[in-house]
Amino acid sequence: SMADQTGATQGMQVSADGLSFSGSYSPSSSSLATGSIGLTFIATAVDGNTAQQTLFAQLAQPILTITSPANGASVTGLTAPIAGTSNIALTSVTASDGSDGTQPLQLSSDGKSFSGGYTIAAFSGPRITDRIEINAVAAIGTTTQSSIPVNFQAPPPIITFTNPRAGSTFLPNQPITISGTSNQQLQSVSMSAGSVTLSGD
Repeated sequence: SMADQTGATQGMQVSADGLSFSGSYSPSSSSLATGSIGLTFIATAVDGNTAQQTLFAQLAQPILTITSPANGASVTGLTAPIAGTSNIALTSVTASDGSDGTQPLQLSSDGKSFSGGYTIAAFSGPRITDRIEINAVAAIGTTTQSSIPVNFQAPPPIITFTNPRAGSTFLPNQPITISGTSNQQLQSVSMSAGSVTLSGD
C-alpha cells in the first residue's frame, strides 16, 4: 500500500508472480500545500514480513524559454519586445528591471506562451544596458524567474531641412541660408562642405 503525508492511503497492483507492482497517484490540494509530496510505501511479503520506504517529489516548476529578445540584443527605442514559452501552464508573467516598475505580459489561452514588451522610462545617454527579469507564476502555484540582458539604443534624431530646399540654386560668393528642425532636442549641429558631381539624370 501507499500513503501520502496527509494520511491518505492507496493500494498498489501486485503482479501475478508477486515480484513487481504498479499503480498511480493523484495528489490532492491539501497534499500539495508544502510544495513537495512524501509517498510512503509499505510492502508485505507472503510470509508476513514488511518493508517501508518513503519517496519525495517536488511540484513541477515552470521552465521558461525566452524567444525574444535574444540574449544581449540591442533594441532601438524605449521598449523591448518580449516573447517566450513555458513547459507548464502559467497564470501570470511580469517583467521588471528594478527601476522602471513591474509590467505585465500577455498570456496565451493555454497559458504556455507569453508576449508583450518592457518599456523603460527615459534615456540617460545614447545607450542603456539593462537586465530584464521575467517572473512567472504557474497554475499549480510554483514560481520561477529568468533574466536577460538588453541594450536599449536611443534612436538618432531626424533632421528636416527647411532651407535650402531640394533643387535650390545658388550663386558663387553668395551666402546660403541654412535652417531646419529636429524631432529631438539638439545639443549642437555642425556642417562640412564638399564638391559634388551631379549626373545628367
